[in-house]
Amino acid sequence: MDFFPKNPRFFDLFIELSKIVNLSGNILLRVKVGSKNINSLAKKTWELEEEADTICHKLFYEADSTFITPIDREDIHIFSRNLDNIIDLIENLTSNIELFNIKREIPQFKPFVKVINKATSKVLQLVTLLKGQNKNIKEMRKIIIEIHSLENEGDRLIRQAFKYLFDNGKNPILVIKWKDLIENMESILDECEDSADIVEEIIVKNF
Repeated sequence: MDFFPKNPRFFDLFIELSKIVNLSGNILLRVKVGSKNINSLAKKTWELEEEADTICHKLFYEADSTFITPIDREDIHIFSRNLDNIIDLIENLTSNIELFNIKREIPQFKPFVKVINKATSKVLQLVTLLKGQNKNIKEMRKIIIEIHSLENEGDRLIRQAFKYLFDNGKNPILVIKWKDLIENMESILDECEDSADIVEEIIVKNF
């Protein structure tokens, strides 16, 4: 017997939000430090952040106004904020790259961006499978492991990036700017990993 309430609206909104997560990750992949396109890309991530905020408000409203929710009301709020945080952090990263007016990339920047892009893609896959509920548990757990592996890869790149900055950073202001960007990128991956952990909790509690 299936005791899981049938209310696909929540899952559809989660998917909409995770699509924006993935779109933001794709835009970040196009960022080239010091290029002329950073202004338009930063603007695009800001527009996506605005769109994500609207979807979050819909999710909060649905959670607070629905008598029986498909998952815990608290988990709906937590997961919505988590996905929105990923988008906010990507927007913050692109905006700061523009604001800091950095002319050259450190060697670890592009590999790190590629890891983030893979992670945002995995988040979309995971949330899409979540709608299938207990039919997709095996596939979801596989993606959860993959997201954790990407976060570990990010940690390795963070260590390399800081070593590079400390070994080669003659300009202290530039080091401070890159430190901020690297920590921002770390936070994006941490939030992606949190997405995986939240879905794991939802699986355990509901499926």
